Amino acid sequence: MSTVEQALITTVSLNVVDARLDDASRRCRPLVASLGAVSLTASRTEVDGSRSGVNVDLTLAPSFPSAPSAEAVRQLVAPLLTRFGWWPGDLDVGESAAGYPMGFAVGRQRTTDGLTPLCVSIDAAADTEGEWWDPPEWLPADESVAPVRRRVRRLPAAASDDDVVARLHARLRAPDLDTALARCLPLLGRPEVWSVDLQPLALDGGGTWGLAMLLVLPLSGFHRRLPSGPRWMP
Repeated sequence: MSTVEQALITTVSLNVVDARLDDASRRCRPLVASLGAVSLTASRTEVDGSRSGVNVDLTLAPSFPSAPSAEAVRQLVAPLLTRFGWWPGDLDVGESAAGYPMGFAVGRQRTTDGLTPLCVSIDAAADTEGEWWDPPEWLPADESVAPVRRRVRRLPAAASDDDVVARLHARLRAPDLDTALARCLPLLGRPEVWSVDLQPLALDGGGTWGLAMLLVLPLSGFHRRLPSGPRWMP
């Protein structure tokens, strides 16, 4: 079993009051820094959904215990329960069909400074293999490349038959997620940007990040409205 397969992946899911991706990302930056998050996915909510604003998933640095276990899950989630004012009883620990430990915590949804923590989930990396897809050809083909999650599972309800839904990929250099996120903010305020996915491309902390944005643009003249922003790494 490889080191990556033994990793426990921790995800914190939040709802943010802001309607724009750039405002929501700014509001999340203190939490990104304090939790040591290593990736961020943010998506505007659907107009007919139960929540408004922006939904955000923060992935925390994975732990590499000698063997994933129920106790390792409890140790990873305990500081987060305290941080969000939840109780130990809010955590359910179980086992996946493949035999790996997993945990899920949902507590009282308290809103502080426009952020509402919804849930915390912990899964073994080996259980998420079905969510990975091959990285683009311009990435180095070696084991240092982190898999990239396939985040887009359906088209936004806001997209009509006369719209073009495009997925834009780029990469950039930054020492950490907070800095990478700050560099992306000028792009995220554009109304056609529906979601953003910012992931590290190397497991060794090499400072290279992959950016993916889902765009919803009118078919008429959409080629003239593609976003421009910081000069990305070639």
